[in-house]
Amino acid sequence: MAKIIKQIRLLFRSTPKSVVWIVLICVIVVYCYLFYTNFVKPYSYRWKALYGETRYPKGSVRGIDVSHYQKAIDWSTLKKAIIQDAPVDFVFIKATEGSLDLDNYFNYNFHSAKNQNIIRGAYHFFTTQSTGIDQAKFFCKNVKLEKGDLPPVLDLEIDINLSGDNYSKLKNEIIDWLSYVGKHYDTKPIIYASYKFKEHF
Repeated sequence: MAKIIKQIRLLFRSTPKSVVWIVLICVIVVYCYLFYTNFVKPYSYRWKALYGETRYPKGSVRGIDVSHYQKAIDWSTLKKAIIQDAPVDFVFIKATEGSLDLDNYFNYNFHSAKNQNIIRGAYHFFTTQSTGIDQAKFFCKNVKLEKGDLPPVLDLEIDINLSGDNYSKLKNEIIDWLSYVGKHYDTKPIIYASYKFKEHF
């Protein structure tokens, strides 16, 4: 190992400084490009929204989604909120994740939305740590939808670069969740996913 380090040092000493700088700049440029294309660009809509660069669809129906990340929400203030000249008409509330995690604020948010007469729905954040059936059962156990509530939602924010058996397994687990939940509530669930996910599957 010491011999290799010594050879690298000799190489750096014998290489002109201009060449070393060019190589370093090329490495930095390639790193920045890869970081942007893999971690920034796919989620740019989130970054743009932080700086007010949002584009809303035409029409006047507005909805949001909330979870424990928003902490304790002032629902009476939210009821009066305006998004591009339109009130918040509905809210999807995170209920569960995987087969064990109940969102800390779900019950508070779900009941508060109803108390403010905001149309509400519940969503499940899908993971690959447990089966689709186990996750579906956990969701149904914790979410009591009532007349007037929106259909249940499956939130899919998972790696789509799968192939072969992994692809088939994931697809089957998702179908299992949708089928179980659809039968339980007697309605078709909504799929919440990126456009890339839609194209891929």
